Amino acid sequence: MWRRFEALLYFFRYVLEQPEVDFQGAIRAKKRERILVVLSVDEVTRALDCLSPNFRLMGRLQYGTGLRVNERLRLRVKDLNFDRGQAHACR
Repeated sequence: MWRRFEALLYFFRYVLEQPEVDFQGAIRAKKRERILVVLSVDEVTRALDCLSPNFRLMGRLQYGTGLRVNERLRLRVKDLNFDRGQAHACR
């Protein structure tokens, strides 16, 4: 909602060239409180263990490396270094 207010300010200041417009009586939208949901280690472990064995490695790899879905889908065996425990950037 604040973007609309900023757009109105811009319109009055720069388009109509009225920089001193009084918005004191304007009703502003209330800011919503955002509560982030973070899974515990136990919850993540249980969720990954629910995957079928065919997809469990991909799920663990995606979660552990922070890959996006399309990056994981493009991942090839040559992008993984099992000796060092590294995944190289997908291009």
